Amino acid sequence: MTEVELGGVALLGIGVAAAVTTLVMMLTIRRWSDQAAIAATKAQAQAHLLECRLFREDPGQVLRSQRALALDNVRLLKLLFPSLALSALPMMGVLWTLDAAYSRAPLKVGSSAVVSVAAQQQSIVTPPGFAVETRPLFVKATGQTSWRIRPTQDSSGKLQVASMTERIVAGSGMAFLPKPLWGRSAIEIRYPKATVFSLPWALWFVVISLVSALILRRPLGVAL
Repeated sequence: MTEVELGGVALLGIGVAAAVTTLVMMLTIRRWSDQAAIAATKAQAQAHLLECRLFREDPGQVLRSQRALALDNVRLLKLLFPSLALSALPMMGVLWTLDAAYSRAPLKVGSSAVVSVAAQQQSIVTPPGFAVETRPLFVKATGQTSWRIRPTQDSSGKLQVASMTERIVAGSGMAFLPKPLWGRSAIEIRYPKATVFSLPWALWFVVISLVSALILRRPLGVAL
């Protein structure tokens, strides 16, 4: 299925989310980590890295400096662990929300899509605006039953197979299309992949977060 370009509106949303998330993360690190110890550990790591360059003709010294540098990195992670652990669950929520908004796009009106369930089923019920184009196809190798459906107009509603239901959306632009945090959806709808200026949203999020961290580090007085 072809990719759908979300454009500048999506980039703006991702940028705001990345900047705000970075700000909150840095404030958390400043509050829940030993900034003086982090700064000292960073200075030691830089000194050991410099030793590797200065004494590169002395294999013994280089090995000792590399070992010390590895230990410095372990200490740094240990110092950052409390703030990172505190931020883990909120960060998962942010990433899950952004993935639901920017990783997939609604089904295109007039274009066929495949719907599958992990069981042998005979019937499917679609909301208004969707046509079922094929009979159920059961594949023993995968244990899945699939149908091909086609949106005939901009529409959304509940798709039902037996007692299983799933929201389905067709149209243009963006839509909130979440995936389960664990496992797979009972009904799998193969939505088009979404991109933001031809790149996945996660790449933009990482880049903007890194730039935001570099910009905010000194004003906030955070050692990283």
